[in-house]
Amino acid sequence: MNVDRLIHRIEKALRDDVSSEALTELASEYARYRSLVKGRLDKCMVLLGSQQDFTALEVAEQPPALFPLLEKLSFAKEDDWQELCLTHGLDFGPDWEQDQVDRLEKLYGTKMSEDSPVFREYRDAARSRDDERTFRTLRKLLKEHPGHPAAQRHYLQLSRKMLSAKIDQLEALAGEGREDEFLALMKEVETTDWIVAPMGAKWEKALAYRKSLSWTGGFSGGLSAPTRGMGQVGRNAVGYLRSLALLPKLLVLAAAAGTAWLKGGYPAASLATLAVYWAFFGFKRNAR
Repeated sequence: MNVDRLIHRIEKALRDDVSSEALTELASEYARYRSLVKGRLDKCMVLLGSQQDFTALEVAEQPPALFPLLEKLSFAKEDDWQELCLTHGLDFGPDWEQDQVDRLEKLYGTKMSEDSPVFREYRDAARSRDDERTFRTLRKLLKEHPGHPAAQRHYLQLSRKMLSAKIDQLEALAGEGREDEFLALMKEVETTDWIVAPMGAKWEKALAYRKSLSWTGGFSGGLSAPTRGMGQVGRNAVGYLRSLALLPKLLVLAAAAGTAWLKGGYPAASLATLAVYWAFFGFKRNAR
């Protein structure tokens, strides 16, 4: 079982009641990964003792790379999971010495020296304080050295920081009705390897907003052409109206249609209904 799927299932088992058979299966798979880590660390220590530093690095970076695996196995609810295993009499695998991890991590720092071109590129990018550039360089570095612990930590840190900033940007673009930029940024967010998945209330709101655009034909069919002559203020107003919840939209639509009916009968009610409907939902353009 893939380790990411394993951790996901373990976290689900900690939230929900699962059968003893399922717990046994998860504990067995978790123990297998811990045994793999322990065996790999022991082998690296033997190699280091024989002055075979580069061979030790190669062993550490064999798939699945050792340090990323350690990061994933040290998930937030690790203690709760191990306690649950103990409660049910399940073996969760061997422990290892933190000194072994520290020694191997120190080796990475020694071997990834200033003589390495990719490390120099990373150091220059970090000094520039350009997060986008640093993020790209880290991806390149980790492709060549997937187990580098310091790079892994910085990549995780930057992933969280940049993802949060882009979700904030999505919220602003949606509020301003800038649909083309919003959709482009959504695509970027969903196709970038952030390590951490986008989540939270703002992200859910962005997903809902995109769904509303698909209902109305998206940028090319629903909002774009009719609003091009409205100016930014008009586009912002329409964007705000379309971001409202469904119930307020329906209430306003009914009130507008009813008022127009009383004043001008069926023709006025029809026109008012079409105008308000477009403001809230847009009109879908049929593809040909």
